[in-house]
Amino acid sequence: MDSRLPVVYFARMDVEASALRRFEEWYATKHGPDLIEAGFFSAQAYHCRIGGPLVCNVYEIPSSEIFYTDEYNSKRTAEHDPERAWILDHVSNRSNTAYEQVVTDGVVPAESPWDDGVEHVGAITGPVISILRFDAPDRSDDQTVGWGSEALSTMRRNGAKAVRLCRRAGRLHPSNPSSEPSWVLLFEWDTMDQAVEAQTELELIGELLRALGSIDRPSYDVAERRIALRRA
Repeated sequence: MDSRLPVVYFARMDVEASALRRFEEWYATKHGPDLIEAGFFSAQAYHCRIGGPLVCNVYEIPSSEIFYTDEYNSKRTAEHDPERAWILDHVSNRSNTAYEQVVTDGVVPAESPWDDGVEHVGAITGPVISILRFDAPDRSDDQTVGWGSEALSTMRRNGAKAVRLCRRAGRLHPSNPSSEPSWVLLFEWDTMDQAVEAQTELELIGELLRALGSIDRPSYDVAERRIALRRA
C-alpha cells in the first residue's frame, strides 16, 4: 500500500426515480459538506451509465476508522440531519466499502501522507470512472499486487488518466457492512466516450483471467460525476 495516498471509500445504492432530485440536493448541500466537515478529504457523487446500482459515490478518507468517530456519527443523527430518514427510505441495494490503494499508474505520487496541512496530491479527479470489482481466489494478495505492479502501466491505455489497484482494508462500516469483492481496478477518464470506447467488461475480465487464472464475482461499472466536493 502507498500509505501517502488516502483510502478509497465507495458508497453504492439505488435511489427511487421520484426521489432522485431531492437526494442530489441533499447530497450537495447537506450530506456531502457534513462528511467533509467530519474529516473526509473528498466527497464525489457518480451515477452509473453502465452497470449499477445507479449511485456510486467515491470518497477519499484517512482510514475506515473515521466511521467510528464522534465527528462522523454525529452527522448521521436525526437531530443534525432531519432529512436523512426520508432519504434512506427511498434508497436500496446499499453497500459501503473501503479500499486501500496498493498499486497506481498515472497518479502523481504524494510526497507525504495527506492531512490538513498537506496538498492532496494524487487525488481522484476523473469526471468519468470505470470500475472492475473482483475476487482472486487462486492468488495470494502478494501475487495479485505483484501482477498489478507489472500490468497497470499497460492497462492505462486509450486515454485513461490514471488506474489504481485497490484492496479491501480496515474495519467494516458499522451500520452497513459490505460483502463487496476484495479487489477494485479504478480507471479515470476525461469523457464518457473514452471510457466506453476504450474497454468493455468482457475485455477487462479476459485480461484478468489470462493473468490471474481465475476470478470470482466480477462487477463492472462506468459512472459519470455529478457532484464534487473537496476539503480545502
